Amino acid sequence: ALILDADGTLTLDAGDTNGTTVFKRSGTTYAFVQESGTNAYIGSNISNGSLFLRGNDGGAYINAVEFDMSEAGKAIFNAGAEFKDNVGIGTATPLKKLHVDGPALATISALTDGTTITPNFDTSQNFSVTLGGNRTLANPTNIDAGQTGSIFVTQDGTGSRTLAFGNKWAFAGGTAPTLTTTAAAVDRIDYIVMSASIIQAVASLDVKVPS
Repeated sequence: ALILDADGTLTLDAGDTNGTTVFKRSGTTYAFVQESGTNAYIGSNISNGSLFLRGNDGGAYINAVEFDMSEAGKAIFNAGAEFKDNVGIGTATPLKKLHVDGPALATISALTDGTTITPNFDTSQNFSVTLGGNRTLANPTNIDAGQTGSIFVTQDGTGSRTLAFGNKWAFAGGTAPTLTTTAAAVDRIDYIVMSASIIQAVASLDVKVPS
């Protein structure tokens, strides 16, 4: 082992064109640091290997960020990310906090049918469920103001299934809709969360392709 221990600044000054400092294991280069023009580079020599930024979180080492070189350097953040300025996806000039230039989607997640159906708004924003009996759509868990989405409600092959609603679901005039009860019929409930206690919703009934 080689230990470099300095009381002051430790300087590594490489004299080649790019000032390259190379890191090896048993003679094989695995990483390097170099300068090129007005840029500084930290690189990995391992083909398709990931480059990690690692730190100590309360005594446990965590990989804060992974750059997956097998995916052209895709960045994978361990615990999310906070951006101080507008973020653009597909655009270099974002006009709002999030600006997407191209298609975007939110997965439709299947809810578990049961006497009481409880969406978890931390797992999805769009949902689907097929009713196998008379049910109640309970107040969701993890409600945050501003979340929007849709719930697709399908009657089973028997039909005549009813759906009641938890007390945080709010509809026009204060009256919950009566859903279509025809077998295999599909209704859609669109919603936006107004507050932790109010989910404004509207129902589109018997949605189907024109015959």
